[in-house]
Amino acid sequence: MLIEASVLVKAVIFFSIMIFSGTYGVRSASASTAGSDVAWQQLNGEINVCWENFDDRYSTEAGWVKNSIFETWQKYGNVKFVGWGPCRSESRGVRIKIDDSNPLVRELGRKLDGMKNGMVLNFDFVKWGNSSCTSRREDCVRNHAVHEFGHALGLAHEHNTAGPEVCRSENQGSSGDWPLTIYDPDSIMNYCRSGSTLGGWNLSRGDVDGIKTIYPKYIPADIPDGRNGQLITQQSAQCLHVQGADGQRRRLLMQWPCQRTAEFYFSFHKLGPGEYQLRSPYSGNCFHYSTNGNELRAPLMQWECAETEEFRFKIDSAGTDSWGQEWFRIRGSRKGSEACFHVLEGPTKEPRKPMAAWTCLNGPEYLFTIK
Repeated sequence: MLIEASVLVKAVIFFSIMIFSGTYGVRSASASTAGSDVAWQQLNGEINVCWENFDDRYSTEAGWVKNSIFETWQKYGNVKFVGWGPCRSESRGVRIKIDDSNPLVRELGRKLDGMKNGMVLNFDFVKWGNSSCTSRREDCVRNHAVHEFGHALGLAHEHNTAGPEVCRSENQGSSGDWPLTIYDPDSIMNYCRSGSTLGGWNLSRGDVDGIKTIYPKYIPADIPDGRNGQLITQQSAQCLHVQGADGQRRRLLMQWPCQRTAEFYFSFHKLGPGEYQLRSPYSGNCFHYSTNGNELRAPLMQWECAETEEFRFKIDSAGTDSWGQEWFRIRGSRKGSEACFHVLEGPTKEPRKPMAAWTCLNGPEYLFTIK
């Protein structure tokens, strides 16, 4: 199944950038899994890029591609594209074939990892393309490269679910179920992008907001000492709460449909720059890793507050989205092993999913906001 590049631009419309995973290019009425299935998970943010059939006569065009990606997705997202040499049989990451045909990627996001000819880019525009691309090759090479690398990072087409009254370009793939921004008519991922694609390879504000949500550049959070609020997961819009019968000491931290009762609220007690204890006003107890070792997937539970490391958490800000909502991740360490809060079993809207500690990765199940 193929993902085709944007060729012509039509009218200003409304929708949102989404994450999609699964077979791309098949029009399906059902939503697929959320962004954690397509977001790259390298802990250092590095994604290898290589050329399947590089030829020295394309050195200039390859330079345009590399520069365009550095000045767009890599500039704003917590990703770094490395390598850019010839592919080997064992090469991982994004493998690009140069061909005078329709630019495309064969899968989204990390599903491209190591896939031979996973991306196709056109540097000639003789057999495929139009007269504008023939006369302005640099603009077309850059535009298609940024669009296809958007897919390589996990972005679906912006116009996918817009009706024919606002966008007459045919849908490509599913809309996904991780909304990242308000509708962006100027997105590089939008077939109905306003204006001309030629010379328009830079990212829109919505593109920047979207890539920052999937691959955040974290900074220490600044939450006022003693703030009370609800913690809401990005993946499900549900709240964390203290689960269990009254009087229990070790009560699990779980997600559940938000309610205004005490077990759905938390207070943040500042210990240092970006470091906090999380207390439950419901019980007065603190949250900690309930484990005696350094294993991952340790349940998050409440217990009498203490000063030891399993009761201390770093909270990082992932920045604000296009709705103005700030998102956070919560991480701690236990005997030298650092891990982040997340919802077990990955992105799901089902209630009563327990929270646990896990390697800090990209995905909506790792992001929370405070209400």
